[in-house]
Amino acid sequence: MKLMKYIGSKIKEYRINYFGKGLSQSELSRLTNIRSNSISRWESGTLSISLKSLEILSNFFNTDIANFLPRKVVKKTGKINDILFLLEDLDEKDLIEIKEIIIVKKRLNST
Repeated sequence: MKLMKYIGSKIKEYRINYFGKGLSQSELSRLTNIRSNSISRWESGTLSISLKSLEILSNFFNTDIANFLPRKVVKKTGKINDILFLLEDLDEKDLIEIKEIIIVKKRLNST
């Protein structure tokens, strides 16, 4: 829920600061072909936004999708992507071994 509210606040921030004069939700809706009630619900944090819609907004506002996310989420996602890249060429046996190592590590950290 906190993440939805954060993303919603960033959408509103970009909307009201658009070219220094801002846009109404209706204007943003018309310019992006996104329903104004969706924009309203995103901004209030009561509706989750899809990646596709977030991409439309980031393109419209000429900003990176990461700018709609808290820095902690962006940092964590980057680390996960780095790990996934390293795992790409491993065979099934290696992936199973790594999975088992992660399970053991998580168990050790939770005690």
